[in-house]
Amino acid sequence: MKNFLRKGLRILAIVSIAVIMMLTNYANLGAAKTTYAKAPEESLKDIYAEYFDIGVALPVWYAPNGSVIGNEGYLDTILGHFNSMTFENEMKPDFLLTGDLGPDPENARVSFERAIPGLEFAKKHGLKVRGHVLIWHDQTPEAFFHENYDVKAPLADRDLMLKRMENYIRTVIEWTEENYPGIVYAWDVANEVMQDDKPSNLAPGLPCGMRESRWRDTIGDDFVEYAFEYARRYAPEGVKLFYNDYDEYHPRKRDAIIEMLRPIAEAGNIDGMGMQSHFDREYVIDDHIEAVKKYSSELGLEIQVTELDIQMEEDKVQANLEETEKRQGEYYYELMRKLVVAKNEGVNLTSVTIWGLADGLSWRPTAIPLLLRGQAPEELEKKPAYYGFIEAKADGEAEFALAREIQKAEGIHTDHCTLSSQKAFRQAVDQ
Repeated sequence: MKNFLRKGLRILAIVSIAVIMMLTNYANLGAAKTTYAKAPEESLKDIYAEYFDIGVALPVWYAPNGSVIGNEGYLDTILGHFNSMTFENEMKPDFLLTGDLGPDPENARVSFERAIPGLEFAKKHGLKVRGHVLIWHDQTPEAFFHENYDVKAPLADRDLMLKRMENYIRTVIEWTEENYPGIVYAWDVANEVMQDDKPSNLAPGLPCGMRESRWRDTIGDDFVEYAFEYARRYAPEGVKLFYNDYDEYHPRKRDAIIEMLRPIAEAGNIDGMGMQSHFDREYVIDDHIEAVKKYSSELGLEIQVTELDIQMEEDKVQANLEETEKRQGEYYYELMRKLVVAKNEGVNLTSVTIWGLADGLSWRPTAIPLLLRGQAPEELEKKPAYYGFIEAKADGEAEFALAREIQKAEGIHTDHCTLSSQKAFRQAVDQ
């Protein structure tokens, strides 16, 4: 009887402390200050240093107030919070394959003019760069897929397109490494290959498949395998190769991606899964975390969150901005807390990149999707999302520690021992 009481009191005490901590942090989100200081008091990259890199996507070539990287007013924000950057557009094929593609039918002319300012910025300030993206159905010039680079000519045949693909991948990777050695630490080799898992695309019960694209039209379904084979051939040792996609947590799409990547992983030609993580629904967080674990466990891949933003309903933004921002902060908190737990459980999660610096610079500004509001440097202010992002770390650690304490106290053995393991938790309390 004494042992029973002792165990019960211990569990009750642990749970009470953890709940108080979490409720306190939730309350603080609404009351937190929102003025953004140039020299940040709490650096996102420092807070999460022992867990993963914190990256930011930047519009290198253009922004409403001119180039972000060319405006010193943004510098403290960028360097204060982030240790990795992604170019929003400037390393995509249609920014590199510009103008005349040249006379060589197998080796298109590549121009790095628009990528150079971002690479120079990264080199000067010691930022790592995610190369985004080599092969994509979108933002690739139509002429690249035709004979003689002429859109009026027939599509190029498989052999010619394989040569073009290999030469393009080789040129981009080798030029980048020769001119900016060590700056690009990872490449999104292929992007958004899989079809959306939506009723408009798929009938219930049917598996996902590859989306229609010029790459499939000219090469066939194995174009992704060839892309990773070529990237592995030319990438320097230590440079990581990723597949990147959105809605990658939807079960059918997730499973289809896993099956597509399985032979590539078995061949040793892929290192990681890039989970874009453009969110607009609260209920997807658990599906997202489940997908994080599944990509890691089934394929043995490193995981990176590559394009994180949380888009809020525009009508609610207009009707009650304060309440909508508070709800968004709780959403960021919940996501990051669960990512911290997953990392503690052993998932090889190495980076979280936020897709934009502030709402006014976002690709979806009216959906206020980011951690800071404003556009011009002097307008930037911290939102509840910023504080939710920060508070999540300590509470994720507390949740994981609590689960371990319960596990030790009661001898519970689970694959993922967290508070979300409700069955095991209830068994511990009931015994």
